[in-house]
Amino acid sequence: MLKLQLLGSVDLLDAGRDVAPVLRRPKSLALLAYLASARPRGFHRRDALLPLFWPDVDQPHARNALRQAVHSLRHVLGAGAVIGRGEEELSVDRSRLWCDVVQFEEHLNASDAKAALALYRGELLCGFHMPGSGDFEQWLDQERKYVAKRALVATLDLSKKAEQRADYVGAASWAKRAIEIGRYDESALRRVLRLLDHVGSRADAVREYEDFADRLALDLDVAPSPETRALMETIRGRVEPQVFVSAGNLLPTTRQAPAEPFRQPPGPRRSLRLLALPGILLVGATGAFIASRVSVNHSLDGNLIAVAPFEPLGRPFDPVWGQGLMRLLSAKLDGAGALRAVPAATVAQGWRGRADQVGGVAFGRRVNAGLVVVGTIAQDGRDSMVVNAMLLDAARDRLLGEVSARDALLRVDRVADSLAVGLLQRLGTLRPIRAIRLPSIGSASFRALKAFLQGEQFYRRGEMDSAYGYYDRAVRLDAQFALAINRRGRALSWTRGWDNATAVADLTRAADLNRGLGVRDSLLLSADSLGVELTLYEGVDAGWWRRSSSLFDLLRLATTQYPADAEFWYELGVARLFYDDRPHATYGDALQAFDQAITLDSAFAPAYLLPIELAFNLADSARALRYARAYVALNPTGSDADATRLMLRLIQSTTRERSSVMRALEGASPDVLIRIQNALHRWPDRMETGVLVTRVLASIDAPSLTQPTCRSSCRRFMLAAQLSFRGHLQEARRIAGMPRQLASDYVLLGAIPPESIAVIGARYRPTPGAPFLGLLWWWTQRGDTASLTRYTRIVDSLAAAARSNAQRSYWTYITDVARAYRALGMRDTTRALLRFEALPDSVCPTCTLPRLQRAQLLGAVGRLREANDRLTEGERTFFAPSAVLFALERGRVSESLGDLERAARGYQYVVDTWASADPSLNPYVAEASEALVRLRNRRSRLPRRR
Repeated sequence: MLKLQLLGSVDLLDAGRDVAPVLRRPKSLALLAYLASARPRGFHRRDALLPLFWPDVDQPHARNALRQAVHSLRHVLGAGAVIGRGEEELSVDRSRLWCDVVQFEEHLNASDAKAALALYRGELLCGFHMPGSGDFEQWLDQERKYVAKRALVATLDLSKKAEQRADYVGAASWAKRAIEIGRYDESALRRVLRLLDHVGSRADAVREYEDFADRLALDLDVAPSPETRALMETIRGRVEPQVFVSAGNLLPTTRQAPAEPFRQPPGPRRSLRLLALPGILLVGATGAFIASRVSVNHSLDGNLIAVAPFEPLGRPFDPVWGQGLMRLLSAKLDGAGALRAVPAATVAQGWRGRADQVGGVAFGRRVNAGLVVVGTIAQDGRDSMVVNAMLLDAARDRLLGEVSARDALLRVDRVADSLAVGLLQRLGTLRPIRAIRLPSIGSASFRALKAFLQGEQFYRRGEMDSAYGYYDRAVRLDAQFALAINRRGRALSWTRGWDNATAVADLTRAADLNRGLGVRDSLLLSADSLGVELTLYEGVDAGWWRRSSSLFDLLRLATTQYPADAEFWYELGVARLFYDDRPHATYGDALQAFDQAITLDSAFAPAYLLPIELAFNLADSARALRYARAYVALNPTGSDADATRLMLRLIQSTTRERSSVMRALEGASPDVLIRIQNALHRWPDRMETGVLVTRVLASIDAPSLTQPTCRSSCRRFMLAAQLSFRGHLQEARRIAGMPRQLASDYVLLGAIPPESIAVIGARYRPTPGAPFLGLLWWWTQRGDTASLTRYTRIVDSLAAAARSNAQRSYWTYITDVARAYRALGMRDTTRALLRFEALPDSVCPTCTLPRLQRAQLLGAVGRLREANDRLTEGERTFFAPSAVLFALERGRVSESLGDLERAARGYQYVVDTWASADPSLNPYVAEASEALVRLRNRRSRLPRRR
């Protein structure tokens, strides 16, 4: 009997004759398949067959072609295989030709699903096409769907019956078969996931989901439905992410003696035996990794490995494949024992060679890496890839080994696993490895990884809106992708503000998912997590300082372990700027970290933005403009870029250009204006550009993305603060009254009439955030010890009644300040100074008045060196007019000590900042101006104006 197999691969079998000619003729095979399987079964009229197989031929010629095809089939298969009924109807003799499609349906109709599914080896006429026969192709497509649907229903029915018998393993097996049949059927996938989860095979469930998601992405460019993703998130939450590779799997059977240690340059070293972070456990070899001794390039770091982008071969390849594999493999090797990977950004920026030994060794020496991995990637067929990697000893210019891997195109995660294990096996011949974990980048979805890497490119260029879009897509493709979630939050914080609730939620969520990542990535997420905690923390108490200390310990570790990683230096700069409330912390400290980041990666656009503001804060406009021009040269987009370009136009404009620049300023968005104001608010330029920008901002009420709650009243306060800083105290009071943040400065600088101060002081009761320390100074000047005593008793009672440690610490500090001023009011300078010196600066970083008073007292009693130490240049003081008094006092003390350069900078700052100030501030400006003349007479020239 003839056997015609149409399900899966097509075949025609007959033990007694050669039937291969039918298989070689597509039209003959298609005609036979149609006669054998078409519904309804039986005879088919010739007129119906003609348009199916010969649609473009006239009827006489089509009938002749049909006769020849039937003759050919009868000649090969036997005269009785194709039978007729009269002159117009054709069929097959089912007693002589068996067809699996027919048998499949008969089994299903007889409720024998297992027998039917045994015949279903794939779709109908799998891979068969007959060009030029559109009607046949349409019929075939409909039949494929019909047969596959029946097979899918039967498979799911068997799965349900097995589940009812409590045969969950069998049910899962049938459900997996259902996915093979219905490649895009999510209901079948969800059934598989639930069953695998039920039997504890959660890792299998994750793999099934990832394969399905990759298939959807590759074939249809879509992601699984929210219902399916939610189910997968639930299952992932129960998957144990730690996968350890035993030493037996890594070391060769014939163990070689380790080589002598790599010689490091002399210098301090820090040993790290155990690093414990959320989801990380790294255990190094006894005595750490042992690197090979070399005869050249002794300065190369034998534990630093650089993975180059994989070079595509053959057909055109999306560069993201090579970049993605590099990023994955770096993450897996980073932290394997003592190995550290060169940051991917450093590699991407510096790699210029070919994927060969010459290019790899040269690159390793440029980045100080003793080990280098270079490789190629090639597509193998429609959906597979082959990757080859070489492990190089850059110091000795030799090949240590080669590794190959082959897998599906979308399973670069498995390829990276295979390469990592193979490379570590090669290293095992040189270095003992006790136990390691293969970390990951946090996602097995290549589509998600690709979107993430595209987001990284925009993030580096400072194009945060575009970066956010790609990060968001990555998260939608893989809701557990911690790095993408973190980056999405960071990008959003740039465009919507650091305290944006959605951005904070992303950064917090990423920290919660910080499991199974490489050391570098996990350190980065941990640093961001601590930064979020500090941002949201209320008050500055022991809990705040504990978190701050942890953050700086972590960043010190990161910059020690990864000294060439620009992003860690950038993070250190951010931490020093926003979270370093130690006494005498300076803008220069933060700038030093940012400068290191820029030196290491000059194309990392975000590293330039905060330094622009910091340099202006230090009155170093030349330096600020260098940062701004370098940033703009990277061609970034978005509000930060627009603001920087407009700021440069504003500062550099000529008199002729001024009107057009003002029109641009007045037409700018609130976000652009806020960014310019942030950069210029402390710059002591004679044109008072910061005031100009803030006036424009305060004149509009349009909402801002970065500060959505800051509208007209908030912007009026910003203008008042800006005016106050530049000495326009009376105008500031007319605009915003006497806000608590500026009240003490108004008293100190004579902006409030004495009779008004007396009335306010008589009825004032301190409240949290508004201690009004300026009243203490005013009472001290008048020897009003009664008011000082009354104030002291009030705050002492508030400290006793405080319900939290933070409140108690705060009110205790204010009580101690009051007692110090009371002693000073009693003209007991010695006791007053002792009390001021005992005050901790860490409790109230914004309470600048006691710090200024302490420095003045130290100078008054001749303890100039100690006063000088309390007047750190570039210190981060509260944005208020009293900050200018710090500069004046620094000029006085420095002049007395003979440090004329430092003194001149202090005096010049006063003159520049208050050049157009209210008349009440003229004595301060006059003193500073006279001091500059005095210094000019003592020196050959003044320091260059900045």
